Amino acid sequence: LACYHVGRVADAIRSWKEALKLDPKDAIARENLPRAEREESVEKELVEDFGAPHFAIKFDGKSNPDTGKLVARLLEEAYEEVGRRLGVYPRGETAVVVYPSRSFRKVTGTWSWVGGVYDGKIRVPAGGLQKRSESELRRVFRHEYTHALVSGLAGKACPVWLHEGLAQSCDGTAMADASRVLGAYRPSLKVLSQSFVKIRNPKIVAKLYAASVCFTAWLANRGGGLIGFERLLRSLGRKVPIEDAFRDAFGANLTTLHEE
Repeated sequence: LACYHVGRVADAIRSWKEALKLDPKDAIARENLPRAEREESVEKELVEDFGAPHFAIKFDGKSNPDTGKLVARLLEEAYEEVGRRLGVYPRGETAVVVYPSRSFRKVTGTWSWVGGVYDGKIRVPAGGLQKRSESELRRVFRHEYTHALVSGLAGKACPVWLHEGLAQSCDGTAMADASRVLGAYRPSLKVLSQSFVKIRNPKIVAKLYAASVCFTAWLANRGGGLIGFERLLRSLGRKVPIEDAFRDAFGANLTTLHEE
């Protein structure tokens, strides 16, 4: 897994194949090997750029030679800015893959509205990178890097709405825009805690994203800013029950906070 998460997919594949020879029932190898092989079928043609000290970036260097430099610069900016907001500057490298043409959909299996994914790696489609403004790209990479940072602190224990709320808070989403999209809709905690990526309707997704950032901003105001979430995320990472973690960070359990 360590090789896989820093972008050394081929090494991870070899290790998992050896593991299965020794133990055909190895759960980690059986779960991860098929996905890694699917990714490597695309990523083996990409080149790796080492220009960013905190990221290992794979991209199509033949057709887009400047992509690596652009992505590296924006990600290093994200490392500094998101780190400042949340008070965390992790060591090591985060794996990033910029996929050519339709390969992004092939590997991630996401709907067309998805512009980036973090699932242990930051994954973004190359299509349109050169055509989009730098401010748009900066938002995309800050959003996805926030997901990486939150995952590093809380693991899989961070609820979906908080993941997306923090990512939007760090990417510069305007609260006025989010409030307008949300309107009178107030989704339940159950709805907010389910994966947004699996929802096909972009209008529904937009409302869930808006609810997530509004709720997160409300909590930030209550708790002294975004930097107050570090304590909560580390508690979740230590497997503190979610209601207890929120009570410790914000003075009330999550259910009560959501109702308020």
